[in-house]
Amino acid sequence: MAGIGFQLRRLAREDTISSIVASAGHAAIIAAGPWTFTIVAISAISIATDQLVGLDALASFRAIVIYAFALSLVFSAPVTMVATRLVGDALWLKQPGRVRALLLVSLWLVAVPAAVGLTLVQAVFRLPLFDAIALGSMTMTVCGIWVAIAFCGAVRDYRGVTISFAVGLVLALAGCVGVALFGGRTIGMAFAFTGGLAAIFFGLVSRVYATFPHPVT
Repeated sequence: MAGIGFQLRRLAREDTISSIVASAGHAAIIAAGPWTFTIVAISAISIATDQLVGLDALASFRAIVIYAFALSLVFSAPVTMVATRLVGDALWLKQPGRVRALLLVSLWLVAVPAAVGLTLVQAVFRLPLFDAIALGSMTMTVCGIWVAIAFCGAVRDYRGVTISFAVGLVLALAGCVGVALFGGRTIGMAFAFTGGLAAIFFGLVSRVYATFPHPVT
């Protein structure tokens, strides 16, 4: 994360209100992007769809989102902590060609325990089929975001990272409102929200791929 820190301090030293605000905003997204996204998105979606779907549907939707983020942290944290160290070592050793391979391996290593964990959750709580699918797809997507945002610390493209979250937020909000307008409820909104998360994931991965274009061996 040090590289991004240097870039943000340079931006803040421009000594204008806009540069200071931009520096603080980018830092917040990079350090806590998924949390920031979730708080803003849930608040905006709740305000926009309250009268359309009702409080019960919104409560169920929020429960899916909250549990998806909680489970994703449990599944992804061990892999992400090790991967972050390995990326730092690769850059210190001037071997940037290892970064893309480390990203792909990390995503696979997170997906396996996530799949096992979600299976156990389903075995214990016996969720309805579509609820389980919505929770599973959202959890897997957020797992990928946790991994990708850790790798984005080596990218130093803070504007690209911020734009990825902004685009995902707009898509998630528009999708959830669209589902509500056409009569959809909890599950439809959950899948629309996952679509916004997927946009963030692919945006972050694309930044890593663009910065480290080396072939995977």
